[in-house]
Amino acid sequence: MPRSERAVDPTAGPIQAFAAELRKLREEAGKPTFAAMARRSGRSRTALSEASGGDQLPRWETVEGYVRACDGDPQTWRFRWERVQEQLAEARAATGPALQAPADEDVAAEATDAPVARRRRWFLAGVGVSAVLLAVALTLGVALRSPDSGPPTLGGEPGGSRLVGFAHLTPDELFVAGPGGVRIWNTTERRTTTHALGGGDVRATTAAFDALNRHVVSVGGADGLVRIFDTETGRPSYSVGNRSNGRVTAIAFDPYERYVLAVADSAGYVTLWNTTTGALLRRITLTSPPATLMTFDSLTRNRLATSSEDGPVTIWETDTGAQVRTLHGRTDHTVSLLFDPLTPNTLVTGHRGGTVRVWDSSNGKLVREFGGPAELTALAFHPLIRNSIACADSGGDVSIRDVTTGRKVHTLSGDAPVTSVAYALDGRTLAVAYADGDVRLWPIEDWQ
Repeated sequence: MPRSERAVDPTAGPIQAFAAELRKLREEAGKPTFAAMARRSGRSRTALSEASGGDQLPRWETVEGYVRACDGDPQTWRFRWERVQEQLAEARAATGPALQAPADEDVAAEATDAPVARRRRWFLAGVGVSAVLLAVALTLGVALRSPDSGPPTLGGEPGGSRLVGFAHLTPDELFVAGPGGVRIWNTTERRTTTHALGGGDVRATTAAFDALNRHVVSVGGADGLVRIFDTETGRPSYSVGNRSNGRVTAIAFDPYERYVLAVADSAGYVTLWNTTTGALLRRITLTSPPATLMTFDSLTRNRLATSSEDGPVTIWETDTGAQVRTLHGRTDHTVSLLFDPLTPNTLVTGHRGGTVRVWDSSNGKLVREFGGPAELTALAFHPLIRNSIACADSGGDVSIRDVTTGRKVHTLSGDAPVTSVAYALDGRTLAVAYADGDVRLWPIEDWQ
């Protein structure tokens, strides 16, 4: 066929332009070798090399690893990648059947070893378009809708469910912490896979899934120790902590450094541990009451925020243990503390009495505040929809609100006080734990 008569692939232009930008970024970083980039990112040399080749659009996990290896800003590149996804969707809609989604040859091999990029599995081909649709739906006030029979409900835990959290690398896994310990649920099959981790003679006080390692959950105890469990076998693999420091009050896995766990205790310390060797990496002495709330910033490396109900909110540099800043303003009666996963330098605090405050974590200044539920108990950001936050209360309701305005766009009604809320990483399910022990899985679907 003459060249002039050959079909032109309309998706080639955006992909090649994106690849050229990646090559330029690598040039600006001093053109590191792909072997060096692989060591820094956890992606294979082949995947990184092909990402800038222009033959196909790489997966987001590969792009993020490439960008981080070249000291680029993942947030900026995510927007670029999503824009290319939109351009490809438009081109495919105009010309015929969709092309196959790109498949990195190293995806299966890296399933157990991927670094921070693996946390964001929801950035697969086409997810940018679906996120836009979801955002439009919420903006119009149409959101979470359950089937006529109500949302799926996991079996009650006698004495109540205190805390819930979805796994980062295995989307079907959900932990439910209660008086009897921590149970791991398979939310697709509606069954427990492991029973009473940290139960028995050890009273569990808190729990957290590892953001960077599959099938790993940590359970903090009243005895001052944190036990690291394999959720597939239910067996503990290691214990860290210090019995002399009293009960474990909060724990959080570092989203950037593998095997690093922060532990807050009733003695007023935050300690950082290596969960594979048991080595104490650093100890931070708090200048306020013991931290009962603690969270890492998933968009800024080495940033940790701590607070207690009656103390200030403080931000720390975890690689040095230095105090970075304290928030300037009222932070009393804090019941929830979390960083926005989609907007840099944004920290949100929820307070007893219903006030929700939005802070600039880069300078500690209050950006805005709005009134939430009168008896606020928990907050959770949607992982895909910017500025969408779930606000739970002791009356049993969860209101979905716009963080920029405080406007309520939907309410989920329950029959018992809400103790904890958590979104699945694909943004399709909101788990709500109630004081009567039940955990309801509210689907986010059917906006119209």
